[in-house]
Amino acid sequence: SAQAQQQPWAERMFDRTTQDFGVVAKGSVAKARIKVTSLWRDDTHISDVRTTCGCSAAKPEKTTLKSNESTYIEITMNTHKFTHRKNSNVIVTFDKPKRAEVRIPITAYIQPDIVLEPGSINFGAVDNSTNWKQKVKVSHASRPNWQIQSATTNSKHLDVNVTPNPPGETGYELSVVLKQSAPLGDFRDQVVLS
Repeated sequence: SAQAQQQPWAERMFDRTTQDFGVVAKGSVAKARIKVTSLWRDDTHISDVRTTCGCSAAKPEKTTLKSNESTYIEITMNTHKFTHRKNSNVIVTFDKPKRAEVRIPITAYIQPDIVLEPGSINFGAVDNSTNWKQKVKVSHASRPNWQIQSATTNSKHLDVNVTPNPPGETGYELSVVLKQSAPLGDFRDQVVLS
């Protein structure tokens, strides 16, 4: 927005100012986090976080930041109620150290025919003394001959593999292994099917 462009000090706190989810399956969990770091001597306060469309929601993990402290704005797309191309904005408003508004465009294409069971992989709380494996069934509601060529991730802490289901069953099985090398603490990443 014009207001945000006039206040680049606020935009400089964000690790990025756009979010493109790409193509996501209907019913899947589509979440992303944008990091916000206070660069100022005085406290930074987030007074409001909202979205411009019911297809998305956003919330900060914390609202007051000391100098050099960071938090995350978590953005979630509603893939249960919405389908096809969805564009929205996350609007983050600050009232300290000065008033500012940062508008973050977000976009997603929610594919109504791709079905994931379950809608996400959640390892929960695990120890890192072993590798942990989870599986997801992936199918296409209207095209049984639809194909997945590959499963990839940018994370060196995940091993991903996609295999066709046995004869007589449509779709694929995606297996994801969380390796022992995963760092302690919260871990989130994405797998891309193509």
